[in-house]
Amino acid sequence: MVKTPVCWLGLLPLIFAVLIPSCASGPLAGTAATTIIIAPFNVVSSLPPELEGSTKMVSAVLVEYLEAHGKTVAVMGFRAGRDLWKASIQEVRNSDDKRNFENAARVYARKIGEQFEFDALIVPSLFIQNAKMSSRTVKWDGAEQTMEQRGTLGTKYQGLRTSSNVRAASLFIHVLDREGGSVQTSRRGLELIQHIEFGTKKRGGYSGTKDPQMNLVDDVPPIQDKDRVRAGIASALFPFLPEEIPTSPTTSPEAS
Repeated sequence: MVKTPVCWLGLLPLIFAVLIPSCASGPLAGTAATTIIIAPFNVVSSLPPELEGSTKMVSAVLVEYLEAHGKTVAVMGFRAGRDLWKASIQEVRNSDDKRNFENAARVYARKIGEQFEFDALIVPSLFIQNAKMSSRTVKWDGAEQTMEQRGTLGTKYQGLRTSSNVRAASLFIHVLDREGGSVQTSRRGLELIQHIEFGTKKRGGYSGTKDPQMNLVDDVPPIQDKDRVRAGIASALFPFLPEEIPTSPTTSPEAS
């Protein structure tokens, strides 16, 4: 059977995704992988609605990062990729094999390998979690960021404690080899998706007195800082790839 060159993959909607909770390592090193396929984000798990407008940017930065490492990269489409993953799960269910991620991944890799040449699959997912803020500093999933403040701070404020939880975006990455074996699984924080906003609130009654208020407000778009995203990707892909952050290309590749 003649296999389709990977450069055609951008025209074809194929790929899979799945979440697994543990980390694993294998013999495939990123430095030896020349052709990498990226699954669409959250192809199996639900993408938080708040992050729907951010997947294109994160995907583009991921492609840039891999290409800066000298890789040939293909980004796959969502719908057919999800159908292919479902077909892989169904094949495992119809067999005598144990129904687990490892067996489904092997079937999926075989189906992809029958048509396309690749060395590794990267399966990314974005998710949101509550992160603890202490004196405006927030730490989560290996990331650290200072909360942005907007507005004027009065002599006093109420409505938000400095130890409050804030919403933060993280990246889950799974790297698999051509046979569907797990090479690496990791999660890293990308960016806070809220900021602090100062304002005032009028008291009840006739006094007209206004009290300072400090509130958490959602960022629009939620993920904005490409440098932070690139740093999170570099950390998530280490040690599959060296952790240093290559210089971004001058032009961003189009992700299909």
